[in-house]
Amino acid sequence: MNKSSHFSLDFYKLLFTNIFSNLGEIIFNVTVLTLIYAHTKSVFESTLVIVISMLAKVIGSYIGSNYIFHKFSIRNVLIYSESLRIIFAIIFIFLIPIHHFENIYILFILVFLINISNSFFTPGSLALIPIILSKEKLIQGNSWFSISNQLTQTIGWLVAVPIVNFLGNIISIIVYIFLFIISLLLILFMRADSIKRDENNITNFTKALKFIRDKKIVRDITMMDLLETSANIIWMPTFLLTFTLEILNEGEHIWGIQGATYTLGSLLGSIILIKFSKSFNRLGGYTIVLSAFIMFLLTIGYSLNSLAIIAIIICFIDGPAYQIRETVQKSILQTEIPLDIQSSVYSTINTLIFGSYIIWLLLGSYMADIFGVQWIFVFAAILYFLSTVIAFTSNEIRRYRILNE
Repeated sequence: MNKSSHFSLDFYKLLFTNIFSNLGEIIFNVTVLTLIYAHTKSVFESTLVIVISMLAKVIGSYIGSNYIFHKFSIRNVLIYSESLRIIFAIIFIFLIPIHHFENIYILFILVFLINISNSFFTPGSLALIPIILSKEKLIQGNSWFSISNQLTQTIGWLVAVPIVNFLGNIISIIVYIFLFIISLLLILFMRADSIKRDENNITNFTKALKFIRDKKIVRDITMMDLLETSANIIWMPTFLLTFTLEILNEGEHIWGIQGATYTLGSLLGSIILIKFSKSFNRLGGYTIVLSAFIMFLLTIGYSLNSLAIIAIIICFIDGPAYQIRETVQKSILQTEIPLDIQSSVYSTINTLIFGSYIIWLLLGSYMADIFGVQWIFVFAAILYFLSTVIAFTSNEIRRYRILNE
């Protein structure tokens, strides 16, 4: 583990692996959504891709926790994950000229399989970070990952659409394969692997759930994540666009500005974390409480507001609050969960979070049609408030320090 003032070479390899993987995933998603909509002209079947992807991640996270991560080293799991995505993409290319996707459900099956493979990557990379970095660098390291995610998501969607439109579906998937080959090579050249595992302490889904239940700070953070994930459906494009049109009485351009300002705010939050990482190491628990409370205030303010300029300002401020809380929570989990079971525990948490998100996305959409979208935002604010209560009443969270000095 590199304890100098700089990150280790393995950290940068993992960081760029994440960047190339994200870019490839965006190009694939744009290609699939474009292909499905062009053939079906159906919003429902295009939306079904998102639902299938989320269901695959629920199932994949369960498989990873129960059958994968306790049997293989983390590095090998990442290698298998990237290799499977490349193989399924090659199958995709061969199927296009054969079927022309007259049977669109073949494509749904491929989307499902690729997202199951994808579900192993995030828990594995999260578990590698505390192996590669020393404890005092976790907040900085996680912040750089957040910055890379935000930039690739923003830039990726801007360039992916013209790339797919210009190159066509098959060439776009070849670009996707090329990006994942680079990602795979970076993993292969990593020296860090996994820590020595205790053969008497094999962790499956059930044991990981028991660990989460018995380790109070992990349980409290997981409960906060579940509440906030459920509340986060309001920031989905459909909910935010509906609120912009119906409550703010503005057009799509204001919807786009809100998304852009939130991204800028999130980037600012990551920069603040990197700049003042020592302070956040000492104030970890109080940071979570304060950020959660700010998110509650901003959401209730947003839900009761009808002015576009106020909505834009709130979106900008919400970015740093969310980013700081999420990164500090992630760093605490990386510190508190034993290294040999981290990937299994992360997969179990992801199973709960993805499952919760699907349920609340469907329920929230139904409730929005009945009660109106504004009440969904008010309900989300209540969930953020409950998350704040958990953080404030938990001595383990409130008094937590990643480093005492």
